[in-house]
Amino acid sequence: MLERLDIENFGLFRKAECRFSPGFNVITGESGAGKSLVLESLAALLGARAVTDRIGPFGDRFRVRGEFYVEPTAPWWESLAGFGIEPDELLVLERQTGQDGRSVFRCQGIAVPAQTIRGLGEVLVQYQGQHVWTRMLEPEYFLAWVDRVADLAPWVDTVRERYQAWRAAEQRLADLMGHARSPDAIEAKRELLRELEAYHVVPGEDEAIQGRLTRYRSLRRLLDGYQQLLGLLDGTEDLPGILPGMSQVTRLLEQLAALDAELDAWRGIASESFGLLDDLRQGLSGWARALELDPGALEALEERADILSRLKRRFGPTLDEVIAYQTALAQEVQELDELSWRQTRYRQEADRLHEQLAAASEELSRRRQAGLADLEAQLTRLIRQMEMPTGELRLVREPVSLSERGEDVIIPWFSASRGQPAKPLAKVASGGELARVALALAVVGGQAGQIYVFDEVDTGLGGESAAQVGALLRQLGERSQVIAVSHQPVVAAQATVQFRVEKGLQEGRTQSVIERLSDGARAQEIARMLSGQTEGVAIDHAQSLLARYHP
Repeated sequence: MLERLDIENFGLFRKAECRFSPGFNVITGESGAGKSLVLESLAALLGARAVTDRIGPFGDRFRVRGEFYVEPTAPWWESLAGFGIEPDELLVLERQTGQDGRSVFRCQGIAVPAQTIRGLGEVLVQYQGQHVWTRMLEPEYFLAWVDRVADLAPWVDTVRERYQAWRAAEQRLADLMGHARSPDAIEAKRELLRELEAYHVVPGEDEAIQGRLTRYRSLRRLLDGYQQLLGLLDGTEDLPGILPGMSQVTRLLEQLAALDAELDAWRGIASESFGLLDDLRQGLSGWARALELDPGALEALEERADILSRLKRRFGPTLDEVIAYQTALAQEVQELDELSWRQTRYRQEADRLHEQLAAASEELSRRRQAGLADLEAQLTRLIRQMEMPTGELRLVREPVSLSERGEDVIIPWFSASRGQPAKPLAKVASGGELARVALALAVVGGQAGQIYVFDEVDTGLGGESAAQVGALLRQLGERSQVIAVSHQPVVAAQATVQFRVEKGLQEGRTQSVIERLSDGARAQEIARMLSGQTEGVAIDHAQSLLARYHP
């Protein structure tokens, strides 16, 4: 509830104080006195775009301050926690705007951003009327209104939760896809890994092969040398060999030693030398047998050496670097395979959540549609009581892209009279008609504890229609606080509290003042509204009117 509103240098208000009450508060006064300025100042306090021409002639800035009684447990207090503001039963807001257009907003005395105040304003106050901004024309307004009035919160919450879960799953998938490669790129990686694995490269293999190749390429020279050694030892057709000659030397020394014992030592030396030469020949023969030349093995070694050389040119330059590249590639392919598996799993999860969301959204749409006919009937009945006897308000559900509110939008179509084709409310309704539609919406689906503001909702009405508007405002005031500007005495008479705005000359300047009226002053104001007179029959009529609604 708005308990107090202080206005300084706003329009023609030099300084004004309004102490509102629960129920239906009405503001009256002569045309041009500044009644709507009171409501505009409240809108400015709650973040409306206030132009500098609202700065009055009594200073270089305007100031508006409001005190609201609120619930300390209200969830919107959380939005203020970041500014060091703690929940309380009294919410104090203030705004100052200077000639340069700069505004300072304060909450509980602490400076806060304008957007924060606007968020509070959307929760605290519903503005409707010709001279103040209204949320009723915003696309989401009627959708939220239908959901609330039709008690669809559980289904709305389900859709919101499933939408958020689906979007989170899609985001996880998108993040994963940001690291993914195309299937062709992944297959190319796998093919390269298969190629490297097929070579079975081992550390140090290239050096070992080079050593063996060097040995194989030396075999011919080694074998030729062996043949030469063998010819020297065994002899050839053209040359006597060392071994046969040494054998003859040994036999001859044996024969001579039999004749002369002094040659026996030399015979032994000759015999030992022949044995050593024979051992040499046998050793060389064994060595030569191990030097068998295998052309196939040499070709295989050369082919393998060529493969390793090509691998080093592509992935090296060393064989260790080739092996390291293969190891890293194997790890990358494994990760890509896991990524592909995760991608498939995430896609399946996102699709599953989308199916759940679609089912919940379809159920919400069905329930919305089921309640529209009854709500249309209630709203049409009320607007027909406000001097639109053949008026009609239709609530049309239209499909839109899926969001956390489902896949619907509710478009109000309005016709003020029979024969006038219904069109979207925002395009055809006047300011007064919008205010009356807003009143009907508030009466049908008003929220307890909400503050409703109506600017000249009864403009152009008379007789029973005006009385009906007053009755609806009073009815709404039984569960919410209502602040309304009115020109109709039958509306003002039904209010719980009445304020009068007057404009006059004070201290040499034209000023507006606002006054909360006592019972006697209220009768005089209503008499003025009835006939312009404040005595005689007009007073009697005013008192009778007040007595009817306040027995």
